[in-house]
Amino acid sequence: MFLSGFPPSPILVYIGTVPLHWYGFLLACAVALGYGVTYYLSKKERIHIDTLFFLCFIVGLVSARLLFVCYHIDYFMAYPFEIPLIWHGGIVWHGALIGGFGAVYLYCRRYKHSLFGITDILVPGLALGQALGRWGNYFNQENYGLPTNLPWAIPIDLAHRLPGYESFTSFHPTFLYESIGSLILFVFLMYLVRKQAAVQSGLITAVYLLGYSLMRLFIEFLRVDSVPVLFGMRMPQVISIFLICIGSFLLLKTQRRDTRQV
Repeated sequence: MFLSGFPPSPILVYIGTVPLHWYGFLLACAVALGYGVTYYLSKKERIHIDTLFFLCFIVGLVSARLLFVCYHIDYFMAYPFEIPLIWHGGIVWHGALIGGFGAVYLYCRRYKHSLFGITDILVPGLALGQALGRWGNYFNQENYGLPTNLPWAIPIDLAHRLPGYESFTSFHPTFLYESIGSLILFVFLMYLVRKQAAVQSGLITAVYLLGYSLMRLFIEFLRVDSVPVLFGMRMPQVISIFLICIGSFLLLKTQRRDTRQV
């Protein structure tokens, strides 16, 4: 596999003496893709798409940083001035997801929109953006999985290997698993969008929550990065189970509405 043939560099290009990082470039592209999908899906709705998207982005970014800070609270207690320095790295997708949904809730309260009618428009773009954005982890050589000799294993430089894994060279590309899974999820969500008239409001959101959270739950068994542990599980797994419960409840709720309409 082509990924195993070379170690990646975090720098895409230098603009003069200023480095442009792959992570930032891919994150910007992911946001642009997500916006494009959301704009396309919102054309039939009377919503302030720019206001909504900007609000979700800002709140999501802040909450993604805050959850990362919580994950590494000992470090940030010692270096509190590092907390706002987001360009030094450190955001958590679950934080962005939870914060973004909170922003949507406030938006819907303000402009009297259906909450799940809006989230159904947003989640396909989330899935596609996640499929692209995860590649930033590859170029940073971070968030990889357990050592493996599988043909699609990725090389990790010694400087980026976590303690205890210094003698290994190839690892599970967990970023790739999540990227492929998110892309498949996006395709399925768009299929549901095309059947919009035949599906209940909230179904697309429920499928996203279930699909992404189930995928993340199992991928976390492979990851070796340091995160807090609760009830014997990695914190992203705990959050994933919580979101699976929400998605399951929402799915059952939409099915009950279908039954009553038959």
